[in-house]
Amino acid sequence: MQQLHYIIYNIPQGEYVLIMSHYPILTVTGTWEGGQHKDHIVLKDLFYKHRDKVKGCLSGHQHLLDRAWYNDVYYFCNGAMSGFWWGEGDKHSAKPFYYQETPLGYAILKFYDDGSFENEYIVRHY
Repeated sequence: MQQLHYIIYNIPQGEYVLIMSHYPILTVTGTWEGGQHKDHIVLKDLFYKHRDKVKGCLSGHQHLLDRAWYNDVYYFCNGAMSGFWWGEGDKHSAKPFYYQETPLGYAILKFYDDGSFENEYIVRHY
């Protein structure tokens, strides 16, 4: 955690950072699938302290598509290209190859000079 604090602290004013983590830091779906970082409160506090620099967080692990916005930081879990781990799904899959209600897919991000960005989820159709 000290290293992350050091890196964010040393980002020059007017520059921005997007945090990437396998496990979600903040997630809508974590209560029923996969959980989230155990140190999410420490991370939330760090991001708030550097809210002029930290603009978003990307994660996976859940294989579910969700997004949250808290303290001007966007948190995205962007599904998975493997969907239901390349399988056809199970009784919880909304459709074949879905993981629960999330179709397999990937995200394309567009970044802008003012620190804003877009996160577009592209559904992969069989």
